[in-house]
Amino acid sequence: KHLIGSDRAISAGPPMTLAASKQAPDLEKDAVDVREPVQIDLFTDRGAEPTFSPMETIRTHIQVSGHAYVYCYYQEGSGNVMQVYPNRFQNEGYISAGEIITVPGRSAGFSIRAEWPGTEEEMLCVASDREITTYLPREMQVRDLTPMPVASIDELATIFAGIDMTGLSQARMPVIVAAE
Repeated sequence: KHLIGSDRAISAGPPMTLAASKQAPDLEKDAVDVREPVQIDLFTDRGAEPTFSPMETIRTHIQVSGHAYVYCYYQEGSGNVMQVYPNRFQNEGYISAGEIITVPGRSAGFSIRAEWPGTEEEMLCVASDREITTYLPREMQVRDLTPMPVASIDELATIFAGIDMTGLSQARMPVIVAAE
């Protein structure tokens, strides 16, 4: 028998005796998170594993299978990692199921360029049914489109996984920058 809450299922145990009923059960300890992560698809007009020439503009399309808060980060060939979505030009981080958004958008006041010849850059998007960036360490809550204090996009992915271990989805897209 399961009692269903807003996003948790709690298994009901055997009936309690009168003596046992004097102590309240620890429902949080017995709670099971039943949220299902959404699927994230990342792709460009050149597919999901694109190659760009140096200084070409990169536009990434993002689609989710369910309603979700989505956050995307780009790691340049230099190693800098920046939040590219949501951003000051596309500030709505909630995406509806099946909707496709493009980062940067056509009217965005910035671009993502393949800058470092002969390197692999990378886009990481994370999605959750909850707003989770407020749980990032304070030093990680930096302004969009500026370098974050992380050593790599892998470190950032690990931090997000620790915040929402059940409902979090991650998708990565390598971006090859051709040698000149």
